Amino acid sequence: MKKDDSLLPSGGLRPPKKVDDSLLPSGGLRPPKKVVMIRPKRPAKDPLLTRKPKKTKKPKKPETEYEKCRKVIINRYMKLFERGILKIRGNPVKSRKQAIAIALQIAAKGCESKMNRDDIQEMQKKVDRAIKVSLAKEGARPLRYTDILRIRKLLVYYQKKSIKSLRLVAFVRKYLASADDSIPDSHKKALQSIVKIYLSKKE
Repeated sequence: MKKDDSLLPSGGLRPPKKVDDSLLPSGGLRPPKKVVMIRPKRPAKDPLLTRKPKKTKKPKKPETEYEKCRKVIINRYMKLFERGILKIRGNPVKSRKQAIAIALQIAAKGCESKMNRDDIQEMQKKVDRAIKVSLAKEGARPLRYTDILRIRKLLVYYQKKSIKSLRLVAFVRKYLASADDSIPDSHKKALQSIVKIYLSKKE
């Protein structure tokens, strides 16, 4: 038989069932109710506004005949070194740095006739950078042998353009005047030969 709710106290509502606290875990304490936080939905981002601009790649300059020639010669000599066939004065080259130096030197001599104005401008930029670093007050670095060879080539090229050749020779003289023991003798001799070349052409 169903119980009549009208006979119950508190306006016909059933009283809540009592739970024995001793039966609960954690020493008779009721566990706290979990509060679920509802995050508001973020508005949808406009893809046109949030899209990052693409980095435009600079178009690569086409290789000149001089650069192609250098690559071919350098690759050839480096392959000989990897096989262990590369020799200098009858002795096999064991150092990779030495092999690179030999390949660069032969490539510079072999491809000199294929140089054009663009190659000269690129060489001038590299020489200017090397001069700037060598004349810096802090973190100065001595000239490398490749830079000395570049200066020599530029001086030969600037036969008629005396202003540029004068600047190069002025730098070489200044560099030789302030030369320390850290600069090897081979570099000093090469620089002195550059000055002699200029003086002989001036006469």
